[in-house]
Amino acid sequence: MPLNYKKHYVYSAILCSSILYIPLKFIGFFLKPHYKHQIKKILIQDGYRLGDIIMISRIFPGIRALYPDSQIHFISSPEACELLKHAGWVDKLIPYKAPWCFNSSFLNSIKLFLSMASSLAYEKYDITLDLQGDPRGCALLFASKIPLRYSLNDFGAAPFCTRTWQYPKQIAHQLFRYEYLFEKVFSTRLPEFSKPIWPTQQNKLTKDIELKKNQILIHPGASLPKRRWSSTLFAQLLDLCKQANFDIVLIGGPGDKVILDDICKKTTGKITYQIPTFTELEILFSQSECVVCNDSFAGHAAWACNTKSVILFGPGNPHQVAPFTGKHFIIWNDTILSPPFSTWKGPEDINKNSVETVFSAVKLHCGYDT
Repeated sequence: MPLNYKKHYVYSAILCSSILYIPLKFIGFFLKPHYKHQIKKILIQDGYRLGDIIMISRIFPGIRALYPDSQIHFISSPEACELLKHAGWVDKLIPYKAPWCFNSSFLNSIKLFLSMASSLAYEKYDITLDLQGDPRGCALLFASKIPLRYSLNDFGAAPFCTRTWQYPKQIAHQLFRYEYLFEKVFSTRLPEFSKPIWPTQQNKLTKDIELKKNQILIHPGASLPKRRWSSTLFAQLLDLCKQANFDIVLIGGPGDKVILDDICKKTTGKITYQIPTFTELEILFSQSECVVCNDSFAGHAAWACNTKSVILFGPGNPHQVAPFTGKHFIIWNDTILSPPFSTWKGPEDINKNSVETVFSAVKLHCGYDT
């Protein structure tokens, strides 16, 4: 089952794909490349989530190395474009609130879809990569009249693409799926993997920042409520960390203010929180000894920044998204897992992870005996 998709949507997509395959392939036959021998303009599309940007980060410099003189454009959510603004990986960022990722009425969704398809068609791209394999995103690329459209085919993207590939393993890390598509499209491999790449905000201060001993960065947000450890448990963890004289920095995104306020109310002492910019976030990761977070963007960011982390899992599958290099503790069902996460048995309530287990992992990262 593809990551983050409900079963009824996947089955519906597969059914619609079967019905539309032949007519859409017939229409696609008439979309001829603008340039037969040279790729001058490339469009990349991802899954419109911040965490995906970290996971696909190695793709950008890989394509740039292959096509140094080509224009590389990237379409994603406004937040993702903001994260990549200073990275220098692409020539143009296209912010798009995809209707299937952001709440929108049916009529407004159609309007947004057609408007973006028209804008993309005007650019006259030669080739496009959809890194997620979502048929809705691939339909946008098809409607944009891009002649060469490549993607993964997990659940129904094939009718909208020139060619798709099925990853050999049913359950695999997202990062490997993205790099597999890169290898199939461009017939070459990326350099040996060590960790994802953080899209640096080009802040010169980060080069001189020293690690702050015992500074713990806590990020309680997550895109889905079922992936959030409760504010009560986070408050209890904060209290334990303060009693152990850890320096606590509580942070979150603009959409996490309710959660952050609730945590502050439930702690025994006074604590404040920050809503950092991506540049400020880079500094915080650079100087913190450990990050505590849910299965979310913050966990991917800690991996890319080479910062030790304690990542809480519940319904999510660590095989697909968890860091598998570096110093990271993955806690699921109140158990600390290690790669290849063979003891993971299936979705659990994230609140089964106890404060004591999480605090023990934090102390281990900071050199304390448990």
